[in-house]
Amino acid sequence: MLWNYCEGTGYDFFVARDIIFERLGRKLICECEMLRDDEKLRRLELERVFGVDFGESGRRGVDLI
Repeated sequence: MLWNYCEGTGYDFFVARDIIFERLGRKLICECEMLRDDEKLRRLELERVFGVDFGESGRRGVDLI
């Protein structure tokens, strides 16, 4: 998908890939990972299972009342 896009637009695939990796802050195994947010989906799943809001990524504190 990204390769085809780069060919059509004249962008260098490897430069575009490196820019995307740098912007996301992590390497991707599949281009489909750009379209979904696995970390957010995992947090939502944990919230649904345990009934606790685990907060945003990088924020480890949990408020208890």
